[in-house]
Amino acid sequence: MIWKISRRLASAPVAWYGDSFGWALNLLLGIALLLVTFKIGSELFGAETGVSSAWILGLSVFFSLNCLGFMSQVLCGLLIAMAVLCHIESSKRKTRIGSWIWMAGAFICLAGSALVRPFSALCAGTALIAAWTIRWNRSAIVRFLLCSALFAAVVIAATGMQNKLLTGSYTRSPYNATGGRMREISFRPGDLWEGLTRYIPRRLVDTGSTAFPYIYVLALYGLWRRRKERVVWALALCFLCLVLGYAVETVDSDSPIGERYYF
Repeated sequence: MIWKISRRLASAPVAWYGDSFGWALNLLLGIALLLVTFKIGSELFGAETGVSSAWILGLSVFFSLNCLGFMSQVLCGLLIAMAVLCHIESSKRKTRIGSWIWMAGAFICLAGSALVRPFSALCAGTALIAAWTIRWNRSAIVRFLLCSALFAAVVIAATGMQNKLLTGSYTRSPYNATGGRMREISFRPGDLWEGLTRYIPRRLVDTGSTAFPYIYVLALYGLWRRRKERVVWALALCFLCLVLGYAVETVDSDSPIGERYYF
């Protein structure tokens, strides 16, 4: 089914986005994200926190402006948020089978996000897998490595499939459809240092300044208050992995409304 949908979108993207209701798609996805945010807050800390979380997100300029237009970050953010919710539900289940069912749901959501924005999905997926598997023993580390390898294979396969549909080649990205030279990701020490010292600080400041006031302080305070709860660290790890993951990006795609990769 995903294959058919992908082929249809690839064959007529302009017609699909250009119909009379295309402009409302990201608005609807944003509303869905508010509902999922409410549910996450309610499941972790109670209904009052759930309502507050939804208001904090809804009143954010960063959220509002990212939900306008046709950028894919909103859909990716929603799928990752749903994966987080599945992770929370998994942690609450007393039986092994119940836990695995919800974690399967998380993997399905992450696989869907890999079809939208593969690298963002890989970063968030690694964080959730780590929070789910790591128990600081050998078997847990092996399980983490196996799960991470499986998810990385899903991301690579999804990326290759999209590349084939859109450019005719499994290895050529739509961002580089003409086949010219493009270096978007680099692990060279000089590039990493520039990303850590120049790009990431500015992206964090821009995102924080257009989000809810003092959002970083509030998040750190909440993490400290709930520091003994494993599932809360999963939330923190998702954001941290996105920040560190995009340190390898050499293209400065920062914008005045905040870094969309952190959406």
